[in-house]
Amino acid sequence: TTDQLQIHYQPLTRFLDGAPVGMEALLRWQHPTLGNIPPSDFITLAEHTDLIGPLTQFVLDRATADARDVERFDIRLSINVSARNLQDRRFPSGVFRALDQAGVDPTRLELEITESAIAREPERSLFAITGLREAGVRIAIDDFGTGYSSFAMLRDFPVDRLKIDGSFV
Repeated sequence: TTDQLQIHYQPLTRFLDGAPVGMEALLRWQHPTLGNIPPSDFITLAEHTDLIGPLTQFVLDRATADARDVERFDIRLSINVSARNLQDRRFPSGVFRALDQAGVDPTRLELEITESAIAREPERSLFAITGLREAGVRIAIDDFGTGYSSFAMLRDFPVDRLKIDGSFV
């Protein structure tokens, strides 16, 4: 049930001066008998089922509502999305619905997408990414350099930020 799911916020700061620039929404599952279940366990399972869509929508709805409450700080909200989300043609409308219901400007939202998600089905990913960016949503590639890297991909996909994986550096 959703009362076991919690969103934790990791601050995003500017490297040069440490000023806050955003917050990343991280989903956590506190099971009543099993305790804290790591995201690597339940997100992977959700990605292989039809549960990833509703799970991502839950995060979008809750995090955008929370972002409305910190709007005066002018910080960005960052949310991780799955390859399965990008393949779902209904995903962009779910993003826009969450933003609209929370009253949050699309320019305050950044979706983090792993490079493997883009590489899996680049045409469908590009369709979703393009529509979201045209509305003002920012796109970040997460974990760049983890095996699917191609700098040509950066030329072909409209992204705002690149998060380079530590193993690549």
